[in-house]
Amino acid sequence: MNTSKLAMFVACLSMFSISANAEYTEYKIKDAIEDAKLNNQELQIIDKNLSVRKLDRYRAASGFWPVAGAEASKTEGKISPTATTNYQDFNSFDKALYVQQELFAGGKTLAQMKIANSTVNAAELDFYSKTANVFLKVIDAYHEVILARRIYKISLNNEEGMRNRLEQIKTRFRVGEVTKTDVSWAKHSLAKAVTEKEKAFGDMKTAEANFTYIIGKVPGHDLVYVQASKINTPKDFETFATAVRQANLNLRIAQEQLHASKTSIAVAASALMPTVTARMSVRDSQSSGQKGKTYALRVSMPLFNCNSYVDIKEARYKVRGAEAILNNTLGEVEQNIVQIWNQNQVAISQINSVKEALAAAQDALEGVQQEYKVGTKTTLDLLDSEQRLFEAQISQEKVNKALIISAFQMKALMGELHYFDFQNL
Repeated sequence: MNTSKLAMFVACLSMFSISANAEYTEYKIKDAIEDAKLNNQELQIIDKNLSVRKLDRYRAASGFWPVAGAEASKTEGKISPTATTNYQDFNSFDKALYVQQELFAGGKTLAQMKIANSTVNAAELDFYSKTANVFLKVIDAYHEVILARRIYKISLNNEEGMRNRLEQIKTRFRVGEVTKTDVSWAKHSLAKAVTEKEKAFGDMKTAEANFTYIIGKVPGHDLVYVQASKINTPKDFETFATAVRQANLNLRIAQEQLHASKTSIAVAASALMPTVTARMSVRDSQSSGQKGKTYALRVSMPLFNCNSYVDIKEARYKVRGAEAILNNTLGEVEQNIVQIWNQNQVAISQINSVKEALAAAQDALEGVQQEYKVGTKTTLDLLDSEQRLFEAQISQEKVNKALIISAFQMKALMGELHYFDFQNL
């Protein structure tokens, strides 16, 4: 009987363990990225836009293919073979099949194909750039939830500590060891701790709502923090700057757009060039009684077309605009290189200083607590020391997040984030 009860207990414990493991499975950044790929509306939109842009290649290539068609006409009426009133009924039905091939169009079709390639390349790069931006939003939302929850937990502990401290001071006040002012300071510190906790709770709920909007899933309680050391980034400024200048997505987009703009001049100029078209048709005409095939070679040469000159001038203006956009993008990229590098370096340096500050705050609090017991430190000294420890803990959490975000921003600026392997983080 005891053996049976023990077996049932073990079985129940195993089921509980399985259930608990299923409920508290770790949720990593790779999971957030995969969920965003499935649920994020912005990613869905840019994916559809890219599919539309890819059709430009097929549209341009269609200019190399012949055009085939069918023609038919039916005529009914009355005619008079002589200038009399003796009209005769007339009824005819003509039909034809034709194939027409453009042999030369001043290089227009080839130029349109080059423009389509540049346009699609730019669209693909824009897709990668926007995907990287969404990934940055996912990464930020993911770590903001972790940060907000940790700050809320620290705030809860701080409130509990201040509440216990107030009770201790009240006890000492009743036996005459401290004054009413000490009690007031303790109440003030508790009220401040409650306010900070409520703010932390609101920030946590806001972060969770933003997570749900961006990733399409309610965050669980088991988000795993990314270790910044696992994100491989350049160790010196020149290596980072060179990588960005070579592969930055926005820079490559501007280059493709400039190439397309320059080629558009050739498209506009083709309107002033001769065109050569070949046509073959098979016709059956009741009206003339003729049947057979016809072959034609048509050469057309424009002598004057004012609109074409305007189109050429417009295309040249667009080239200047594309050059200006490229130069502006170069400036933005250079500015971002310096800014993001400095943000990363500041975060790295702050990691060490914040650790030292936190350790110092903990040591200082322990010392103040001992001195407070023997009466060499006041209640205000003790409360201030506890507040400094609380602030140091918050600072450490914020700096940890800043370091991770800056590392991923470096990846995005180097054009590597859209294909980054999140599996090992």
